[in-house]
Amino acid sequence: MSKSDNFGQLVEIVRQIAKAPSLVVEKDTHLLDDKILDSLDLMDFIFQVQEQWDLTIPDEDLEKYRLGGLDNMAAYLERRSNSDST
Repeated sequence: MSKSDNFGQLVEIVRQIAKAPSLVVEKDTHLLDDKILDSLDLMDFIFQVQEQWDLTIPDEDLEKYRLGGLDNMAAYLERRSNSDST
């Protein structure tokens, strides 16, 4: 799946968690820093991403790749799917 496909799916997850179906999210949006989600909502987001993409995200990757940023998460998911398919 491409980074832009991943980004679109991530935005839908964020909108669902934030209960804001028309929420505008930019590529450089950081879910905590921009106060879109609180820390508990962010954990729900990470859980839903792991479920939808059928993977486990190690805790150290969350900080290392700044996965609270949607563009970073989309790129991470693309890298993981490319490495898992080889």
